[in-house]
Amino acid sequence: MRIPVRHVAGNVIWTKHGTCWAVWRVEGSGHAQSSRSVKERRLRALESLVKQLHGESMLLSLCPQVDPASVVRKMTDGVDLAACERYAQLATRVWDQLERMELTSRADWLAVPLPAGSKRQMAGMAFDAARAEIDLQLGLLPVPVGAREEERRLEQALAAAWPSTVALRPATEAEILWIYGHCARRGVLEPLLPEPDQGAGRGRGRGAAALGQVILAESAAPAAEAGQEEDAHRKSRFARRWLQVSTEWGESYQTFLSLAEMPERFVFPGSEYLASQLCEADGRS
Repeated sequence: MRIPVRHVAGNVIWTKHGTCWAVWRVEGSGHAQSSRSVKERRLRALESLVKQLHGESMLLSLCPQVDPASVVRKMTDGVDLAACERYAQLATRVWDQLERMELTSRADWLAVPLPAGSKRQMAGMAFDAARAEIDLQLGLLPVPVGAREEERRLEQALAAAWPSTVALRPATEAEILWIYGHCARRGVLEPLLPEPDQGAGRGRGRGAAALGQVILAESAAPAAEAGQEEDAHRKSRFARRWLQVSTEWGESYQTFLSLAEMPERFVFPGSEYLASQLCEADGRS
């Protein structure tokens, strides 16, 4: 499986299906250590944002891994370690402890499909996407998206307006490619989220970097009656319990759960509910 991206420029994605999406990074992501009032204020702001979305717009909340070295670097930034030997030793001990922990943060993203414009432009985008796919099948390099098309789509993305209560900034190309790499490598060697100032240069050419091949395998379907197991597996595509994702970095087992209502013993923000589920899963394994 290849990533469904044909081209990336700025915060705009050209997909293999002939559509374009704009991606923004939601600033000020909530943290577990934030106060209840801060979390509630952020919840109301995100609710206001979600109510204004339409169509296939998505609000993604992802948990990137945190490099322990970056944490220690922030601790020691601006500190003269030569004059503070005890603090240098403390930073070393903290680094050793963090290396044995799984550190994650939270980053929110807003993805919005851009209008295709006229019917002629819509047909042209579908034709370009199909031609690029055929070129790849033939082992040829697809024709890159033109500069004029890039400028038109970037202007569309800049014209989008959102509530002032939510601070947004255009996602970088490196961050967009990180989203796809993160989804395929959950639970294994995940890529680190790049800093916003990385890869800020403007380039021309084919902007869809190759992230490697991804092999997907659905399994663990509910048991069927004797003689009907094979037919049930073909029909119940949405009854699969987990997904095996194989990449060059290892195999990742992922599942998707839909939470309709928070249990009564957990109150907002309810993040401890996920921790309790992880403890139960570890106990069963």
